[in-house]
Amino acid sequence: MGALIFVRTYYNANSVAALTGALEADRRFSDLAIYFLWDDADLVRQVEELAEGGERLVVAFSFATADVPQVAEALGRLRRSLHHKGLANATLVAGGPHPSGDPEGTLEIGFDVVVVGEGERTFPDLLARLFAKDSLIDLPGLAFWDGRQVRRSGRAPMVDIDAFPPFAIRHTRFAPVEISRGCPYACAFCQTPFFMGGRMRHRSVESVTHWVREAMGAGYSYLRFVTPDAFAYGSPDGRTPNLEAIERLLFEMAWFESRVKGRMEPFDGF
Repeated sequence: MGALIFVRTYYNANSVAALTGALEADRRFSDLAIYFLWDDADLVRQVEELAEGGERLVVAFSFATADVPQVAEALGRLRRSLHHKGLANATLVAGGPHPSGDPEGTLEIGFDVVVVGEGERTFPDLLARLFAKDSLIDLPGLAFWDGRQVRRSGRAPMVDIDAFPPFAIRHTRFAPVEISRGCPYACAFCQTPFFMGGRMRHRSVESVTHWVREAMGAGYSYLRFVTPDAFAYGSPDGRTPNLEAIERLLFEMAWFESRVKGRMEPFDGF
């Protein structure tokens, strides 16, 4: 099939955990080799070693705007090395806040493909096409080079967050459990409602409970929740508190709280 490399930083661990979880849940990737490499002096050497094996290789970066200088430097080193050794079997993919907000600029610094917006569905579908050497033109949620021209494939539908794990049990990549996504306020300076939708989506209590239990069963004892607004959980409009939903979530979590290290707490941001 090929291999996937996630380039790790201290700031993208939660995004990498969610994407790895989506791949674990997808039967197409049961045999996919996934590597988690730090963005450091050894990155180029390790990518070279994997690329020299001849398999199709995807190298994935997830980053925010503040990370662009560091990412551009690492990407430049990587591209120069692959070109020098004549290794053409690696595709460089970007996703996350900055690539979603500026896909054209991200391509211009050296990436081959950008995942725009939510990645749980788009990223696995992209990998399947890259490994099969299929066309990307009709896969929504991408920006990519088509010859010397940048192509956009349109917006991808919003995902059902209940349909995807919040983290990756098998690869032991844990993250806060995302209980809500989206924001109804549409502030002009914020990309959350633009990419995550103006209608809030909520992970069901059953799903939250399931993944908390799975994490504890795997020995992970520090659990947190992530949400744009803790008081909006379960609210259809994201503005009016749904006290019944909040109470039910807290009631279900009370049993776990005495069995985990730390606190069950709202946590805002990735």
